[in-house]
Amino acid sequence: MTGSTSWLHRAARSATATALILVTVHALTAGPAAHAGVQPPAQTPLTEVLTTAGIDQNVVAHYVLLVDTSGSMATSGAYEQVVVAVNSLVAALPPTDLVSIIAFDVAPRQCGAGVIPAADVAALAACLPATPTGDYTDFGRAIDAGLSALSATDAAVKSVVLMSDGEQDPAPGSPYPREGVVDNPAWRDLAARAATVPSVEAFALPLLGSTASAEILGYAFASPDILQVAAPAEISGVLARTIDAVRTQRAATALTADLDRTITIDTQRAPWQITLTSTAQFVPYVLTDLRLDTPDADIDVRGLPSSVTLDPGGSIVLRPRATWATPPESTATSGAGTARPATTVVRLAATVSSPWDSAVTQLGLSVVPTIEVDAGRLAADDVDQPATASTASAAASEPASGGDPDQSLPGGGVPDGEPMSATAPTADAVTGPLRWGLLAVAALFVVAGAIAAIAVSRTRPTRRKDTPQDTWQ
Repeated sequence: MTGSTSWLHRAARSATATALILVTVHALTAGPAAHAGVQPPAQTPLTEVLTTAGIDQNVVAHYVLLVDTSGSMATSGAYEQVVVAVNSLVAALPPTDLVSIIAFDVAPRQCGAGVIPAADVAALAACLPATPTGDYTDFGRAIDAGLSALSATDAAVKSVVLMSDGEQDPAPGSPYPREGVVDNPAWRDLAARAATVPSVEAFALPLLGSTASAEILGYAFASPDILQVAAPAEISGVLARTIDAVRTQRAATALTADLDRTITIDTQRAPWQITLTSTAQFVPYVLTDLRLDTPDADIDVRGLPSSVTLDPGGSIVLRPRATWATPPESTATSGAGTARPATTVVRLAATVSSPWDSAVTQLGLSVVPTIEVDAGRLAADDVDQPATASTASAAASEPASGGDPDQSLPGGGVPDGEPMSATAPTADAVTGPLRWGLLAVAALFVVAGAIAAIAVSRTRPTRRKDTPQDTWQ
């Protein structure tokens, strides 16, 4: 009896432990009560967006470089470094950009035809004299010539850079006097002309600690950027920063046009499918919360993914499914006696975001947050019958019209012939039968454990009161 009792005890404990394990398995495989929301796309840094292939080539920039060639530039030792910096800047530009190099002292001297493609590096390298020998420094005439050069092109992005080590020191007879700049009509005219030239980035590169050129440039262009250098050897690196600033403006211009482009929609019957195409050149889009709305409350549209990624110029095919909420024969007419229409309008709505949202915001732009477009008309023949008992399980696994949070599509679409209705087995569909089977086994173990426990209790020895303390039956 002792061996039997021990076995029954072990069986009871084993059954209880197994039941606890299976209940835990059920809890783990049951999954969350609701799907987590679709996460926003990971953001691409602005620095990476600015270097996206194609942006530099699609937006032309025009650089106007105003270089002081007065004699003081030679004595300070800055001129030689300025020439090196200008040549390095030109070599780093996209070949489609335009460059105007204007040397000035008593008067401005325009290089060549005034505007030279950046690809012509040799011609631009020959623009500046070998030695600066000018007797005067006339910022007014230099800025006047620079404005004429800027106005001569229709480049989308323009910049002007003034490089000098001195102060306004015009020759006698100059319309731009050294004193009284604010009240002088010629200086005011420069400011008025500068205001008519759009998208200009102005930079002052004062050399050897002199800030006079920055102050003078500020009379014509509001708030120019001041590029400080501590020594002539820093000029090349500091001047190269203008490329980054212009690249940012270039990207903003390109993306402004890109964000105006739309997502087009094309519908097809037999089978019903919707093709979304991005006409953007650069910006990738992510569509979430997709839904198809119809004015007919008796039509239920399902099978949309939870999210769709549209690469620039990419397309994706959606294959939703429409079903009657009730059999057509029972709703042939409405309460007012109106026959069911042969077709119904369908509209596609979605929330729009982009991996470039953060970068676009830093550029002062924004992505249109939603779309709502006409998706054509849905014919009555395209609507399936309501789910029957044999198809109820499959219908129950389909997402609502708002989309299945577990289903998403990357750019590039789906293979032809694959329906986009989300009828593939879900996690619940796969683990549900398994869980119930495990629970049934657990229940059997619990029952067996209970029976074993009862048996143990009935076979437990008892001590008779009229027997000695160590006597047992």
